[in-house]
Amino acid sequence: NKQKLPKFTFVGLLKFWFHYLKNSTAEGLQLLAKEYQLKKHNYHRKTGPRGPWLHFAHFPTWLRVTNQGAVSEIFFQAALPKIKRQEKVFTLLRLDFWRGLPKLFSQYQNFLARADVDFIENYNQYQDVLALFNWQAIYFHFRVYFFINQLKSKFTFKKINVTQLITQELLKDITYPGFYWLLLSHSAFKRFPFNNFDRLIYRLEFQPFESSLLLNAKGKCETIGLQHSIMGKNFLNYIFTDGELNSSRVLIPDKLATTGKKSYQYFVKAGAKKENLKICGGLRFTPLFKYKNDSLSKQELRKKYQIADNTFVIFVPTSQFLGENLCLLTDLFAVLKKSSLAYKVFIKTNPNKDYDQFFFDSLHSQIRELPINI
Repeated sequence: NKQKLPKFTFVGLLKFWFHYLKNSTAEGLQLLAKEYQLKKHNYHRKTGPRGPWLHFAHFPTWLRVTNQGAVSEIFFQAALPKIKRQEKVFTLLRLDFWRGLPKLFSQYQNFLARADVDFIENYNQYQDVLALFNWQAIYFHFRVYFFINQLKSKFTFKKINVTQLITQELLKDITYPGFYWLLLSHSAFKRFPFNNFDRLIYRLEFQPFESSLLLNAKGKCETIGLQHSIMGKNFLNYIFTDGELNSSRVLIPDKLATTGKKSYQYFVKAGAKKENLKICGGLRFTPLFKYKNDSLSKQELRKKYQIADNTFVIFVPTSQFLGENLCLLTDLFAVLKKSSLAYKVFIKTNPNKDYDQFFFDSLHSQIRELPINI
């Protein structure tokens, strides 16, 4: 509770300036690398994209190649092919990273070569990268920095002073690499012809880039967001204060498709209009339902993996952030090394990291230093 208000220091300004230049340059170079790979593999901007449906997805993390060689989207599952059998669907993709693209392009070659598939990066221009360093961007960063360092009041939460936490987070966010990617994406979305489509569908998670997507599609086509995940009070992406979704500061799609009654009730309480909400079920979990019906019993699984009945099974699902996963595993195994109990640990990586080789290599190097029964 003794945290003081932030004060301006020359060293602090230099650090802020360094992070701004380093991260904005990195994001700009990544965009140029992506555009180079797209041109090298002849994935140029498609002429006159239009149709009843526009589907937005991330490549390759939201896509999967099925056993039959077709490409499916992990959130919409069978719903998207069903729409495609009735009406034309144009897919707009966002490249998640630039490393390893040649291999991925080869894997998805037939899908990406179609006339109804394009990349949002094709709508960026070189001046978008230069705009990250123009006088307006520099002025914006200095203005934010001095504003935060001239705050006259403290932030409190339940009588606890959290000023330092808030201000440090603000300074970090404004120079975070993802912030510059959002600026570059916004420039591309502004050039995309949303008015050529009747409706836009996408996975809803209230991520920052979705605001840009909705802002640029507003008034041009109907927007439909799919709330895809399990709902809970501790999943803050979907938790709002009562009536918050009525605020003009929160951008929401015209229609919301929810996974069930619980999420429907959450959104109604948050201020979403009932006429704009539909319960569509857990589309994303279709493979899980099928797996559950075909899966083995606990005893059969123990026998299959040669796990004794007196052995404790610890299941560890990981997040998308490497640092926190390594901290979690390090702490877990530090405790387990001191335990005399028999145990077996199963680690499940986040599905969005299936293509991130650096993520896997880092996890594996950490695991190799752990007990043999991991």
